[in-house]
Order: sequence, then C-alpha cells, then structure tokens
Amino acid sequence: MKGYMYLLECADGSYYTGSTKNLELRLQQHQNGEGANHTKKHLPVKLVYFEEFDRIDTAFNREKQVQGWSRAKKEALINHEFNKLPELSRNYTEYPRNAVASTGSATERTHTNLASTGSANEVAHTNSASAGSATGQTNTISTGSASDNLILPITKPISSITIPFSSVVDPISSLAELAEANSFSSNTVAELVEANSVSSNTVAELAEANSVVDSMADSLYGAVAEPVEAIEAKLSVVGIGPGGQEYILPFAQSVLADADVVIGYHYYFQFIEHLLKENCECIGKELTEEEARAVLAVNRCEKGKHVVVISSGDAGIYAMASLVYQYASTQTDKDIDLQTIPGISAFIASAGKLGAPLGHDFCCISLSDLMTPWTTIEKRIHAAATGDFVTSLYNPRSKKRFWQLNRLKEIFLKHRSPTTPVAIIRQVTRPEEHITITTLGEFDTEIVDMFSLVMIGNSQTYQFKNFLVTPRGYLARKPHTGQEIQDESFRQIAESLQRTDLPTADKWAVMRCVHTTADFEYENLYLSSNNAIEKWNDYLINGGTIITDVTMVQSGITKEFTSKYQNQVLCYLNDPEATALAQSENITRSQAGIRLALTKHPNALYVVGNAPTALFELCEQILDEKCKPVGVVGAPVGFVNVVESKLKLQAITSIPYVIIRERKGGSNVAASIVNAAFTFETVIV
Repeated sequence: MKGYMYLLECADGSYYTGSTKNLELRLQQHQNGEGANHTKKHLPVKLVYFEEFDRIDTAFNREKQVQGWSRAKKEALINHEFNKLPELSRNYTEYPRNAVASTGSATERTHTNLASTGSANEVAHTNSASAGSATGQTNTISTGSASDNLILPITKPISSITIPFSSVVDPISSLAELAEANSFSSNTVAELVEANSVSSNTVAELAEANSVVDSMADSLYGAVAEPVEAIEAKLSVVGIGPGGQEYILPFAQSVLADADVVIGYHYYFQFIEHLLKENCECIGKELTEEEARAVLAVNRCEKGKHVVVISSGDAGIYAMASLVYQYASTQTDKDIDLQTIPGISAFIASAGKLGAPLGHDFCCISLSDLMTPWTTIEKRIHAAATGDFVTSLYNPRSKKRFWQLNRLKEIFLKHRSPTTPVAIIRQVTRPEEHITITTLGEFDTEIVDMFSLVMIGNSQTYQFKNFLVTPRGYLARKPHTGQEIQDESFRQIAESLQRTDLPTADKWAVMRCVHTTADFEYENLYLSSNNAIEKWNDYLINGGTIITDVTMVQSGITKEFTSKYQNQVLCYLNDPEATALAQSENITRSQAGIRLALTKHPNALYVVGNAPTALFELCEQILDEKCKPVGVVGAPVGFVNVVESKLKLQAITSIPYVIIRERKGGSNVAASIVNAAFTFETVIV
C-alpha cells in the first residue's frame, strides 16, 4: 500500500511533519482541525512538500527521519536544495551522534530516547509563568515540595507501559506535540522528565500521571498494548550507489533512516550521513578492512538494534554482502534478521553515462589479487577476451598493483582489434567525474586508478559522438538468405581458427572444409605444397579440366563455377572401358577409371575423395613419368590403405597437392577444396 511523507507550513510559521496512506484526505482533516493537535491550533496550514513511497512503513520511517532535522535542513528539502543537506547534517564521527541514557526497553529507546532517573515522585500541578515565556499562563510540572501549591498529588506508583508505534493510528509528529497538546511548558517529554524528576519511560505513563484527557492522549491510551519483547537483531547490507545522491535508491534511504549503527569505509559516509537519524552511531574503517567490518557488524547485532553495513555501488558486487553473510553463517548462536538492499553498481552507472555499451553479453572482472590468485584472474581475462564479452574492470590499478592492467591489455590485443573502443570512467556520478574514450591500442593504463572503472567493448562496439554503442546482435537482423547464412558461417569459422601459419589461400580452403563438415580438426589435418590453391585458381578460371575418382566428388563441385569458366568435370568410374579394364586387370573400378583418365587427360587436376586405390594408381603413374597433372587433391576416407596412399602422395614433391591427413576426408571435403580454388581471390578472410 502506498504511503506519503509530507511537510505542512502552519499559520505560526512552524513546520509539521507527518505520514499517511491518503494524502488528499489527510490534508482535508488537517484543514478541518481534525488532524494533529499542533496543526489544529495553528490553522490554516498549507502543503509545502511531500514524497511518495510504495509502502506506508517506508513513509513512516522517512517521517521519523525528517522530524529530527533542523528548520534550516527542512527548508533545504522543501526548496529542493538537496546539495545543502549534507552540510546541514552533523559532522561525521566514529561515536554516537547523540547518546541518550534510558532504563526503558530497547523498543522504548529506539522510538522515544527518554531519560529515566529512578522511582516515581509525587507530582503537583501549579499555575505559574513559563520560564521561557515573557507573558501568559501555562501549566508546568514540579516536584512535590513544601513551597508548592499542591493541587493534584499522585500517590500510587506509575506502572510500566509500552506503546508500540505500529499501533498508533495517527503518527505523532513529535513528542513536543504531546507536550503542547497537554499544555506542558516544555519542548519534549524528555525535558519534562528531567525538569521534574518524573520517573517515566513512556508517553502513556506521563498521560496517566498527569490525567491527560485530550483527544491525543485518548487515542494514545486506546492504543496501549501489553508489554512486548524487543524485536530481533537486524542486519542490513546496503548498496549506496556510486556516489551521487540521486543514485541512492529510495529503499536504501529508508533502511539507512532506520539504522542504529552504520559500519563502512569512512570515505563513504559523506554520501549518506544526511540520511541517518540523529543518534545513529557511525563506525568508519579503512578500505582494506573488509573482513573486519563484517565481523564487527555481526558482533554488534543485538535484540532491538538495527545494524547497517554500507557498500558503494551494489552491495553484492565485489562488496560487503558476501563477507557479512559468510561470517554470519558461522555464528549459529546469533538470531539475526539478514537482508541485502541492492544499489546501482558502478558499471551500470558508467554504462548509463556512456549511452549503450552493454547491448550484448558482458562480464565484470576484478583485477585485485588480494582475495583471488592472479592465475585464476588471468584465466577469466582469457575467457572474456576470446568470448568477445563487453568487459568492465573493477579495481583496475593501484600504486602497488600497476602491472595487472598492462597484462590484461596484452591478452586482449591477442583477440581483439586495436581499434576496439575503451572507456575510462573516473569518480562516476560524483563531482569529480571524468570520462575518457580511447581504443585498446591507444589505451594508456597510467591514467587509471582505484577510483576508475574501465570498460572494453566487444568486436561490434563503436563510438557515436561521446557514447559507446554495442549492437543488440552481431547483425542488424538474423541472416535468412542463403548467401547471408553462408557469409555468417564463414565469419564465425574465421574467428575460431587457431593456426597462424596458413597463407590466405590455404586458410580459405580450410574454412571451406570446416564449413562442409562442421569439424575444426580439419584445420590441423590440412596439408598443401607449392602454393597449390593459388596455382589451381589460375588453371580453373581459364577453363581447366577436373578429373574425379567418384561421381560424388563430381556432384559436389559447384556448377555455378564450372558453368562460368567452362570447365569439364569428368569421372570415368562408370565408363564401360574402365569397367572392362577393372575386370581384366583385377583392380577396382576407381583405379581403372583413373588409369583410363590419365591416358586422355595427363595434365588435368585430379581429385580423389573416396578410393585409396585410385590415389595409389595416380602416384604410380606420376612416379613413372607417364603424366604430369596440374595438381592432386588427396582426400580418400576410410581405413584400409587410406593413410598409406596419402603418405605416398606427400612424398612426391614435383606436383602441387592438398592432402587431408590420416583417415578423414571424403567426397564432400575433396569437392570443397576445389571450390576453394575457384573462389579464394574473391573472398577476404
């Protein structure tokens, strides 16, 4: 249910702070004199400021926080001068900003901060002039001494009564209102107690002791409940954002407003001190004391106390949440209500400043090796670089850790273009904020420090004005035409190849083999000699003849290419003459077909993708100098004599060849190599 915190300016110039579920109705009640006693006595009132919350309890917490502010601070809030709020707060200290002694319960201390000195005294009512007033009559409380005019002696002891705030129907703007409602000459009930030595722990006791019967006392009395146990210990880990006040989430603000103890790196208190209540204890630690902060926070937890640990950015990202939860899990004797309040992380805030750098997959890596071995960090750097992630770097560089960022740059340059955009965002959202956009190749690591976040784009990231843009996908849309699908497939294959010793023509042939088989092992099985692909390209585009051992290879050679260049692609496997030769010589038809072809086309390009017997025949004819082919593709597949036939071809140095080593190969692979020879000059790889 929604809630509102609001400020009213009363006719006497004072401010009234309240909270409600229905702002319009509540304002009408105040104007009609049906609201709080303070506003009823100082009509008319006008609304000068309000805040809306998703929950009424959050609005109530905000009300309690603002009530404790000075008039100047409230006016800064009303005038939206938020930059003045920190300077109007109390100065940071490692000690409680307002220590108030109390013998009441933890609940009473949290909500009333009343001083109590001992047992009840008899209380007298007398009419006299207020010490702080020049004129007028008012009621004051004094101790029952002989010189007093005793009007209403109290002889029975005052019982101990607790009033839970959750049961009060109309939130009390301040204890001062109760005093005023009952015509006490005092600004707070605590002052009345101290001035008159009344031993009282709750507002209800004062009401009973002084026979307060006005409407506010009645409503309070109606809400009196039996004494309850103090709430359990509560521990919150709160992300306070990267530093800018507007980046602290409302949920985090409401939790901070309820804190009794706040623990954190001392530098961070400047960003949140104005959100804390007046008696909150602030404990600052050094940057390297993360574990000590976690231990201290858990150990400080006790019933009725709300301990908060603050982290910049988001508390769960390289921050305090994991340390606090880890230590809390070892303290099984403590019953702690744990919660983590998210915050806007530095890399998210930086991304907002840069426009749209996180449009695709991204990762964050901390370069601090204080808690993680560098060997592990380097593995993650390699993974990010090869995986083409947009990469945000936390803890990138310090005085003692200066070489790690240089090592990361070295690794990334092995896998990314030197033109890859890089942004250095220093003191993001803070007054000192500064953004530098450069490239991976020009990246000067010396300008980076612990207040910086470094963001490295992926292969698609580009600079637009002062922004970085990472497209949502690697293409404007998914490929759907045959050519688009083929082009995208070759792009992905090229990115995945590992060999650096292959000439462009051979790399293209390997890509065609992988594209056909989806098997990257062909990158290492591929072997060529004498610039075979380049020489064959010249031969083929000039109409050269191709001989294959089987019809499957013949079918796999792209008809578009052979039609364009008027190539003959011949296979004599099923030629009647080859069939007769195979029977008469007791050889395979593949071998017979190659023998027949050599008599007709001794200088053709021969392509073997199936039969090792055909490759053996070809090698024998070449060694006997009965032919001199323009080249041989040796890619038979299988087990018997396959490896041996390829090794025999490899030993012939006079003929350009391409061999698929070991047992792999096949008609489709052999045809792919020929198609590569047709096209390599038209393709950039």
